[in-house]
Amino acid sequence: MPKNALVKKENLHRPVMFKGQTVITTKDLASAYEATEQHIQQNFNNNQDKFEKGKHYILLQGSDLKEFKRQFDDIEVALGISKYASQLYLWTERGASRHCKILDTDKAWEQFDYLEEVYFKVKEQTLDINKTLAEFKGQIIGLVDEQIGNAIKQVEKKCSEYYKPSCADKSSISSYIKKRLDITKANEEYELVKERVLIRLGASKWEDVDVETLRNSMDIIDESIRVLKMERPYEQTSLFDKKGA
Repeated sequence: MPKNALVKKENLHRPVMFKGQTVITTKDLASAYEATEQHIQQNFNNNQDKFEKGKHYILLQGSDLKEFKRQFDDIEVALGISKYASQLYLWTERGASRHCKILDTDKAWEQFDYLEEVYFKVKEQTLDINKTLAEFKGQIIGLVDEQIGNAIKQVEKKCSEYYKPSCADKSSISSYIKKRLDITKANEEYELVKERVLIRLGASKWEDVDVETLRNSMDIIDESIRVLKMERPYEQTSLFDKKGA
């Protein structure tokens, strides 16, 4: 079958959607089957018992037709339908198939195959496109969320590293405690003060305390040192020892 034997897509108006299903006008159906509109209408009139309203065709009149026309800026340009038409038949895929059987010509059968495979598949193609777009959108959102999540983790990591006490900070705190305890190196008293301070701060080591908290904890350190000094055994020097000296 030569390709030019089939009606070309550009010879038909755009597929018409009505209440979620693809339909075709009498004008385009006649053009596809290489018949006249009068021939299509006559076949319908002569075989009305073979057509079921809503299943094979939709008849628009009155307010329904006016509402349908309002979907188009110019229905004459969009569908080749007179804006003064008082009624309009829209044929479903089953209706187009029924007309094909009534005409029963090679041309009608060839063209119905085209309509079935291309024209009436518009809704399915649209659904496929929408599904693909939805999936693509989901993938993009997932990718963006992942990238944002990674960026947040990197920022949190950098902030964590920034706010961790440095060696200088820890050394400064340690030196302060030793100076207050009148010692030169860490001993049992130093460890007791450190332990008291960390317990008060809810930590187990200096690294668990952020810099600002550590720097603002001098009162806690001083208090811990005072408590420890108060717990030191009182040392007395014997008068006799002094005399013998």
